[in-house]
Formats: sequence, C-alpha cells, structure tokens
Amino acid sequence: MLTIEEGKDEILGHCDCCGRATRLVRGFVSSERGAYAVYLARWSEGHPESGVEMLVSFGNWGEGSDASSRKAVLLEWQPLENGPGCRVLDARNTTWAREESFYGCMLSREAALESSISSQAFEIADAVYEKDARFREFIQGTGR
Repeated sequence: MLTIEEGKDEILGHCDCCGRATRLVRGFVSSERGAYAVYLARWSEGHPESGVEMLVSFGNWGEGSDASSRKAVLLEWQPLENGPGCRVLDARNTTWAREESFYGCMLSREAALESSISSQAFEIADAVYEKDARFREFIQGTGR
C-alpha cells in the first residue's frame, strides 16, 4: 500500500495566450518499507486538452543520498472520453531532464517499459490520482 504526502504547490508562470497559471505540484510516496519515490506534476490551468506531465523519481531519498542512485520516469496524463489515461514518455531531452537532474537518470520510454519501473510508475500515478486532490481536481476537470 502506498501513502501519498502532498508537497509544495507553486505557480511557475502564466500562459501567454490565455493568462492562466502553469502549476507544479509535488508529493512524496512511501510504502510499508519507508520513502519510496517523489512525484512532480505540471499543467497549464487554461489548457486541459494538453494534459499533465508527471515525473516520478525512484531511488534512495535518505539523508546524504545523491541523484546517481535515482531513476525517473515521465508520464503523460490525457483526458479521454471514458476518463483520464496515462502513458510513458521519453524523459530524455525534455525540460525535466535539463532542469531537474536532482531526480536522477531520466529514462527513455523504451528503458522504462522494458523494466518493472514503468509498472511501479503507473502504480504511483494511480495512487496520486486517488489521493492528491490538487491533481485529481484538474484531471477530472473540476479544478479549472
């Protein structure tokens, strides 16, 4: 069972075309064994059709740990007719990779899908959807 602890929520800027905020929410994921992962979700409030990018970083988050012990998977959430859907993207050569090296090695889509880390990322994504109201309200269309 995964526990979600909501972290920092910030406005990154405002869209040039609509003036609405671009938000970034963070959170911490624990399992029965302790700290498990962190997640960051970024979206533009004025463009729900663009979906949400969610970075999930796995690895050692203990005191004194460094990014070399972590791996990150990039997910994309999209609104679909029957509810939101989620897929793995290539995290390399993205703004996440350039800006967030703290979160570890950014995995390609292929590397994530070939290992068990993609199923772990989907499990976390489901838990975030269920337990982080900030994220759920946007992806369901009630938080705009």
